[in-house]
Amino acid sequence: MNVIDVRDVVDLHIRAMTNPKADGQRFIASEDGQITLPEIATLIRNQRPQLSPQIPTKVMPNWILRVGSLFSKQAQEGKLLIDINRNVSNQKAKQILDWQPLSNNEETVLATVDSLVKYKLLEN
Repeated sequence: MNVIDVRDVVDLHIRAMTNPKADGQRFIASEDGQITLPEIATLIRNQRPQLSPQIPTKVMPNWILRVGSLFSKQAQEGKLLIDINRNVSNQKAKQILDWQPLSNNEETVLATVDSLVKYKLLEN
């Protein structure tokens, strides 16, 4: 997955609105690199162990999701996540807007989890 901290999105938008070189341009708001759902699960289990009971430990093989997508709308939606090309680059934003993400994938995921717990959208 490609993730981005909302604070990075705000920073990027402000830079794009105030920089004349950004006129008519589009910029990709994404942290550097990617993170997989199993990596996210491991990160949460390791860094927020109180949430471990809620985090799945098994990974469904892609082939099962692909076969299931022939019969299930939910599996079709899941299959889309497998098929999306996630090879994106934020280099244009870095070069034109002198932008750097404030955080990395791991920090963004943990900040999101902490926010979900804080606002009781995820039980601790």
